[in-house]
Amino acid sequence: MYTLTASVGRRNRELAVLKALGFERKQLAASVMWQTWTLAFIGFIVGLPIGVVVGRAAWRAVAGNIGSVQQPVVPADVIVMLVVLSALAVTVVAFVPAWLATRVKPATVLRTD
Repeated sequence: MYTLTASVGRRNRELAVLKALGFERKQLAASVMWQTWTLAFIGFIVGLPIGVVVGRAAWRAVAGNIGSVQQPVVPADVIVMLVVLSALAVTVVAFVPAWLATRVKPATVLRTD
C-alpha cells in the first residue's frame, strides 16, 4: 500500500495533466488499479515458481532428516485459491491510493510550474 500511495504522491503532476486533458475520476482510479494489478501479477509470476521450488527443497530436507518417505505435493487448487484471494486483497488495498488519485486538483498542481 505504501508503494502505491507514494506512487500517487510522486505522480501528482501526471495525474493532474491527465485530469486536465479530460480523464474522469473513474479513469484515474482505473489507472491506479491497473498499476496495482500489474505489480501483483509480476509478483505472482516471480514468487510462485520460487516458492514452489524453495518449498519442495525445504520439505525434502526436513523429510530426509526425519526419515519420511512422503514426496512433496504442490496442490494446484490451493495455489489458485491463494492467487485469487491475493488479487482480491490487492484490489481492496488499492482503493485508498485510487481514491487519493481522484482527489488531485489540476489547477493547484499545475499552477506551481
